[in-house]
Parts: sequence; structure tokens; C-alpha cells
Amino acid sequence: MEGQWLGGVEEEIDEASGKVYLPPCQVACPIGEDIQRTNAMISLLPLDAQEASSQIIKIGDEIYEKNPLFTVCSYICGLCEKECNYKDQTGAIRRKLLKRFLIDYYQPYLETKAPLPSPTKERIALIGGGPGSLMCAYMLSKKGYRVSILERGSELGGALRYIPPYRLPKNILDAALNSLVRIAHIEVKLGVKMGDSGKTLDNLKNEGYRAVFIATGTPLPRPLTIGREPVAGQDLEGVMFGLNLLSDVNQGIAPPRLFQGKRVIVVGGGNVAFDVARVARRLSGDVSIVCLECEDKCSKDGIPADVEEIEGATEEGIRIIYSRGVEEIIGEDGKFKKIKCPRCKSVFDESGFNPKFDYSNVIYLEGDVLLVTIGQGPERTFFQQEGLLNERGRL
Repeated sequence: MEGQWLGGVEEEIDEASGKVYLPPCQVACPIGEDIQRTNAMISLLPLDAQEASSQIIKIGDEIYEKNPLFTVCSYICGLCEKECNYKDQTGAIRRKLLKRFLIDYYQPYLETKAPLPSPTKERIALIGGGPGSLMCAYMLSKKGYRVSILERGSELGGALRYIPPYRLPKNILDAALNSLVRIAHIEVKLGVKMGDSGKTLDNLKNEGYRAVFIATGTPLPRPLTIGREPVAGQDLEGVMFGLNLLSDVNQGIAPPRLFQGKRVIVVGGGNVAFDVARVARRLSGDVSIVCLECEDKCSKDGIPADVEEIEGATEEGIRIIYSRGVEEIIGEDGKFKKIKCPRCKSVFDESGFNPKFDYSNVIYLEGDVLLVTIGQGPERTFFQQEGLLNERGRL
């Protein structure tokens, strides 16, 4: 293997095969940001403030060219940090914080950044207003296509709108989306419903769209199951989906002390579950998290939430109960009272997600509110109506 620096990026080239091996941080990045290069550029900023400011804009432009949502990623991503070569030595390079340093200077400039050349090619419709459609619209606009985003809600952002403001400030998200729409000449149509008495693909074709990109996401929360059967008691008062709580908070309709004096149990071990738990804590709840996974993140059954989420929850006084499932939701007078939790022996096997339980080892957890946050799924009605699913119900 021969190592060499190309434009500030270290690449390993296998002399026998000619294959190029990229840094693990760049491989981990879903859109392949040239992370080492821009990190090095930041480290070499000149001492003169005016020159440094000018250089920061150039670095920001380079990142923006590939990732127009990098100002958002600076708050919520960090996949590169998990694979950093230094993570087990001196600690991972804090890429998110470096990006936040950039946006202190780049964000004001972004509001006046010159737009892309006006598109002249065919019209393309993008269904859904989340990050998938926004990125696709940007890439198509760069290629000269006229793009329209059709969003059924009242604002763009999709799943980004569920992220609590303590993690992703609303002004950062709004500024990023508004700038992207302007720069990429994106036509935005809000309140557009697809399928089920709404528009069809034929309607879009008749309106002059030559292609359609569908990115409707996974907006439906998954109900609790055990052994592929629904867990009893999910219709009790006090049982709700955590995703709905995040939506209420985003819309400003959740009272600031919604859970004061209440014991709140959150079921789930991912980042969204921790978002829900930490939001519930901020709404004055006494919060516990119950998850299938174990505490050891190095295990195949380790909890999937980010370390900073787990540490943040612990510092905020949230209890985490590992390796427990929910067999039954028990109520009294129609209201949630407690859950029956068998020990989870394993979460995954050779076939994938397939939890195994020890039903002789059970604990009961009492509470006033149960927030189910174990994942999301897609809405299938539109896909079914358009004949986009196969006999197994898959795209």
C-alpha cells in the first residue's frame, strides 16, 4: 500500500489492484464529503481576520456544493466522528463543532449567495418536503431541470421538523431551507395531498411533469409488538406515540409543564426515543427509558442511540433500563398504570431483528404516561393505489 496526499486528503492506493481506499470518515459520510480536506483547510486559516473570513466562505462553498444542508448536519449528524481514525487515541475530531464554527461566518453570507443558473430543462415533481426531496431537487437543479416539491404539510423539512430545538435550533433549519429553495430555484407547493382523494401520478403527468421522485419518508409510528403480536393495552388513556409528542412540541401546542408530577416511561433505544425522553424531561416529567438493547454499545445487541444522547439523558436525571421488552400494558379504570417487562436475552440473530425473551425474569414498571417510540414506517395507501407494491407489499 502506498499513501499519498491529494489536495489535502490522504488516500491509500493498493499498488497491485490500483484500488483507492478513502479515509473511514469519508466512507461513513452518506454523501461522501471530503472531510479530511476541509478539516485541513480550517487548520490552515490565516491569522488575518479579513483573510480568514474570506477563506471560510470558500471552505463553506466547497462543502455546500456537495451538501447544501451542511449547516443542519453540523447539529445533528456526526457519522464521520464515529469512524474517525483518532477516536480510540486522542478522541475523534469534532467535525460538527468545526462546521458550527464555519456557519457563524457562512450563514449570513448564505442569505445572499448567488443562485444557480436558471433551469430550462424538463419539469420534475418531487413528492415530499423532507431532506430526500430537498437534496434531489438541488442536484436536479444543478443539472438544469425545473423542480417542484409537493408537500402536504404547511412547511418544508419533513422529519427534520421532529428534531427538538435544543438539538437543532429552528432558526438554523429555517435559514438552511429558505436559502436552498432560493438558490436552487425550487418551486414549493404546500398542502398538496397525494392519493386517497388527492392527486395521482397521472395528474402530475398531465400537468407537464416528465418524471416524479417520491420521498414521503416514514411518518407512521410503529406500535408495540412482542413475538409479532400486538401488545395488549395500547388503547389505554396515557399511552401515546413519542413521535406525536415531538410533533406537538414543534407546533407549539404542548404545554410547558405537560408532565409535571407525572412518571413518564419511554419505550425505545434509538435517538428518536432519547429525543422524546429528553423533551418529556423538559416538560417536567420524571422520565425512564426502557429498551431491548444492552448497555454495551460494542455488542451486536448494544443500544443504538448516540453516546452523546445517552450521556445527555443521564446528566438530565433520566433513568435507562436496559435489556427489557414490553409484554403487556396494564391499566386501571381505563388508564395506563404499569408495564410488564420480561428480560431480553438477545435482540438480533442470524436472520436479523428477532428478540428473544426470558419470560421467567419479569419486572413491572409503574407510570402515568407511556410514550412508544420504537421506530417508524411508511404510509402505504398512495403506493398501493398507484400499483407500486409487489405481491409481498414491497416497492
